Parts: sequence; structure tokens; C-alpha cells
Amino acid sequence: RIYHSSKFALRGHQFVSSWHNRDIALIGCLSNQGLNFMLRMSLAFILLFLHLLLYVYFFYTIVAILKGGAFVPTSRRNVKRILGLAKPKKGETLIDLGSGDGRILIEAAKDGAKCTGVEINPLLCWYSRFRIWLKGLKNVTVTQTDLWKTDFSQFDVLTVYFVASKMGALRDKIKKEMKPGSRVVSSRNTFPDWECAGTDDKVYLYIV
Repeated sequence: RIYHSSKFALRGHQFVSSWHNRDIALIGCLSNQGLNFMLRMSLAFILLFLHLLLYVYFFYTIVAILKGGAFVPTSRRNVKRILGLAKPKKGETLIDLGSGDGRILIEAAKDGAKCTGVEINPLLCWYSRFRIWLKGLKNVTVTQTDLWKTDFSQFDVLTVYFVASKMGALRDKIKKEMKPGSRVVSSRNTFPDWECAGTDDKVYLYIV
């Protein structure tokens, strides 16, 4: 009896151990399935979010083209040329039309000018604000708005990169709103019927 009881107990222990091992394996499988499901859901959410960002970016790129020009990053060399002609001074106000990632604003602000960026694309607005925050600059603001609804009268310097077909209309708005002696710097394209006061390799200075 002792022998049979011991044998039965041994088999019972093996049976329980076998089911215990199966339970552990099943729990592990379910955990892995749950983990894989969460990873798939997280990946799907990230991809959906990225697609949404791309949709917003390209939508506002089209809007920007219709308004005057899409964002084209200005090279460091051209940033220096633009600011070299504009010569923003400490205490002066500068506006950059279509400010994009804020690179012109950041460089101009280092010289002490109070800078304002006008950008219609909300993603570029937030990105440029983040860059400005990283630089710790307090004299720079970026506004998401239509440049045609912006009042230029408070600014001493205006910088712009615009499509040629809109340069005439922009010239009229600048001359109507900006005070005499204000400086305007255009990259790539010239204003029709407006004499250029200076140039540096396709960067043009105008005096109102």
C-alpha cells in the first residue's frame, strides 16, 4: 500500500506539474499575444498620426503656394546675405513673411532686433517655436496667419521669399503700409517697377 500510495502520489505530482507547466506556457502565449496586439495597435496609431501630419503639411503647402509661396529652406549663406543687406539693429522690428523653420528670425534676433514670423502652416509654426525655445530667445514670436491680413506698418525691416507672380501685389501692400525708410529684402525674385537699392547674388534690397 505504501508502495502504491507513493507511486500514485508521484504520478499525481507529475500530473499537477504537467498542467502547471502548461498553464505557464498558455499564460506566456497569451501575454505575448497581448503584447503583440498592443505593439500592433501602437504602430497603427503612430502611422495614422504620421499620415495626419503629412496631410496637414501638404494641405497648408498648397495653401501657401496659392498665397505666395511654399516653404523652401534658406541656406545659411543666403541667411547671411539677407541679414547683411537688411542690417537689422538692436531695438528695430523685423518681420519675415513665410518664416518656415524660423532660421532667419533666429539669426536676426541674435543682433537684438525684435522679430516676428508670419507662417500659415501650423506644423512649421510649432516647429519654429520649438527651435526658438531651444535657443532661449525672448525677442522672437511666430504667428500662424495669412500674410495678406498682416499689418506691416509697425516693422522697420521685412524679409521675404515669394513667387514672381505675387511680387507686384506684395509691393503695393508694402508701399501702402510700411513707413518711408523701411528696408525690404527679397530672396530670388525682384519687385516689378521698384528700383533695387542693393544686391548680393540674387538677394535684393529695397527702400520704401
